[in-house]
Amino acid sequence: MEPTAFWTSPKTNARYPQRWHIVIPSLNLSLDTAPQLAGQELVTSRSTHVTYWEGAVEITGTSRGLPLRGQGYMELTGYAERITRKL
Repeated sequence: MEPTAFWTSPKTNARYPQRWHIVIPSLNLSLDTAPQLAGQELVTSRSTHVTYWEGAVEITGTSRGLPLRGQGYMELTGYAERITRKL
């Protein structure tokens, strides 16, 4: 599994790997994921104080030589600095 493209948030400057190439040799499976919308970052400064990216992704690839298409959900955490509370 390796990232192939990134998106940088204009709000937090966090750099998220949004497109991925995934290979599972034992299943002869090769997949590529791409977000349906790049800017799906959530900044939870009023609740958990965590900033993360989540959203819908499109999936294309092959399995045993046959084409695949699908949809999924991806959540990316740990790419933005934690929000600190101001007392």
